[in-house]
Amino acid sequence: MVLFVEQAINGCALGALYALSGLALWLVFAATGVVNVAQAGVSLLAALAGLACLSVLGWPLALPAAALAAVLAGAAVAVLVELLVFLPLRDRVAGQSGGEGGGEGGVVSQRGLVVAVAAWFVLDRLAGLAIGGQPRPVPPDAGPAFLLRLAGLHVPGLALLTLALLAAAAGGLSWMDQRTRFAVALRAVGADPVAAALGGVDVRLVLLGVAALAGAASGLAGLLGGLAAGEVSAGLGQGQGLGLMLKGLVAALVGGRFGLAGVVAAGLALGLAEIASGGWFAFALRDGAGYAVLLAVLLAPHLLSPRPLSSRPLSPRLPVPDAAGRG
Repeated sequence: MVLFVEQAINGCALGALYALSGLALWLVFAATGVVNVAQAGVSLLAALAGLACLSVLGWPLALPAAALAAVLAGAAVAVLVELLVFLPLRDRVAGQSGGEGGGEGGVVSQRGLVVAVAAWFVLDRLAGLAIGGQPRPVPPDAGPAFLLRLAGLHVPGLALLTLALLAAAAGGLSWMDQRTRFAVALRAVGADPVAAALGGVDVRLVLLGVAALAGAASGLAGLLGGLAAGEVSAGLGQGQGLGLMLKGLVAALVGGRFGLAGVVAAGLALGLAEIASGGWFAFALRDGAGYAVLLAVLLAPHLLSPRPLSSRPLSPRLPVPDAAGRG
């Protein structure tokens, strides 16, 4: 029973990383409709900023300073990417459509995913150059190495810290969602940016604010993930940013329709599922559990559809001919 509880706590701590990454993706998607995979590169650069503080400062100042540095660096990088990449893309699409809205959101979503992948490649490459292509180890004794002993349980301090930071982040976002005008503006922009602008909402400012919040969450996830792994590594196929982003995408896809609480719950459930699959079956299957869930979520709408895939129009913007052959 003790081992079960300890594994459950470890699973929740792992899921907290996925929940933080999922919150970043969910925030951006709610405002723009873009799956911003560039958050993988944001979390990586933010983690390196946090490690720089850990290398310079000593315990106990190092960890709070590193967390703050990761949050600020993540927010700054995300805002910079928004300014240089996504806002110009949105302005260009709006100019081509004459600013009348229409299918603008769908076009931004499609092109946004492509440029997000490109931005992720650039950020990952920058991180690789910063660390010389080799994993950057976490300084010894950088994190909370203590074990909480209670009723026979041995709980790592890092797991408690991760869960506490997730609770703080989720609580702060929940307060913002219920008490601030920014949340109202965010919903308006997510529903129809053109109508929101006509109603007096500064759409660019809202999108920059969303980017900062998402980058802060990604940065925190990146630092905590690096502390848990003992190192921060770059590389499109093996860097930690990719794993966090994909598992966060699972949390956002599964729980996003239920709001902030749904994303958090999905992330925690995914972490528990990975720990359970690794302990009960084989450790090599642990990552496979998360990717299996992602595949199932992506395929479910098609597998459960009563219509064959070939009957769907290629694009909602393309007219479907009627019986007379007219478009």
